[in-house]
Amino acid sequence: MAFYAKDKYTADGSTQTYAVTFPFISRDHVSVTADGTAATFTFVNDGQITITSPAVLSSEALIIKRNSSPATLLVDFVDGSNLTEADLDLLATQMFYLAQENIDEGGSVGFADIDEVADAAVATTAANLLISNGTQFTNVALSGDITVNSSGVTAIGASKVTSAMIANDSIVDADIKSNAAITATKLGNGDVTNTELSYINSVTANVQTAIDNIVAGTITDVQDSVFTLVDNSTSTKKAQFQCSGISADTTRTLTIPDASDTLVGKATTDTFTNKTFNANGTGNSLSNVDVADLANGTDGQLITWGADAVATTVGAGTSGHYLKSQGAGSVPVFAAVASGDIVDDTSPQLGANLDIQAFNITSSSTIMNPSISSTGKALVLGF
Repeated sequence: MAFYAKDKYTADGSTQTYAVTFPFISRDHVSVTADGTAATFTFVNDGQITITSPAVLSSEALIIKRNSSPATLLVDFVDGSNLTEADLDLLATQMFYLAQENIDEGGSVGFADIDEVADAAVATTAANLLISNGTQFTNVALSGDITVNSSGVTAIGASKVTSAMIANDSIVDADIKSNAAITATKLGNGDVTNTELSYINSVTANVQTAIDNIVAGTITDVQDSVFTLVDNSTSTKKAQFQCSGISADTTRTLTIPDASDTLVGKATTDTFTNKTFNANGTGNSLSNVDVADLANGTDGQLITWGADAVATTVGAGTSGHYLKSQGAGSVPVFAAVASGDIVDDTSPQLGANLDIQAFNITSSSTIMNPSISSTGKALVLGF
């Protein structure tokens, strides 16, 4: 597009002198920018300028344009003064130039091409923005947290949105990705683990109600697989109840004694204190009690029961003594054999018949050596 009061060039890296193709009233009305930044220059003549800064231009977009003092009239008419052709021409020229400059900058006639508001070279970089510096638009690369492509699609850079940028109570359920897999440590103060959070999946009722029921004693059933006692100092020490051995449709009651005690196991070695075993109770028995299992006693003593039916012992006695019954109500004793007799009774008697069958009654005496024998039909007395 042709301009009335503007020349545009693209620097080539060596050229510093450029033509000025438009007329102007004063050299002060001419300005130069390089990529939107004011450049310094000198006039070679009214048709040429040499740029002195930047010292060497590479590929900048150069704009040389006219600005015919839009804020100040170049002619001020005074009453009674002479109206000259030169003053009229100067005023008309200024108005004419201002109109041209307005058209160049896209004034009242509008604009249909970017060239009317910015240098064509400025608008050639994809995804850059045209930013006004107060006098014209410049080509600026977008930087910071947001990017934009040549189709106008914007994107927020990774990790650019911080919590301070998010308004309180602004995030709703739909804003969270369905498979975000947010870890439990991001909830609350971070004390809850993913494993602990997964326990909620097995909860089928209000947890607080269940806790209140436990405290109030109104809870009904707790599955043995989910009820675990944990040591308060070492969490890996645990105990569980197992109800699989109970018959179906049966409730067993375990009664705790009014004492602090230790449970006894079937396969553990334990010592009982203050316990009574009633072997005569219904269904009770005491089996496999060996002599070695009895408590140690005194050598030679015998175990018996007294008149009170309580077990007691019989003293060891003296060597050669025999065990003598004292009848009901008294414990037996060891007694010495009476001199000359087999027993204490000097007149021993048989309480029944003595059947010697095929044997004899003999005497150990060497005097006469008497004997009594039976033939089956007669009693034979021999000496």
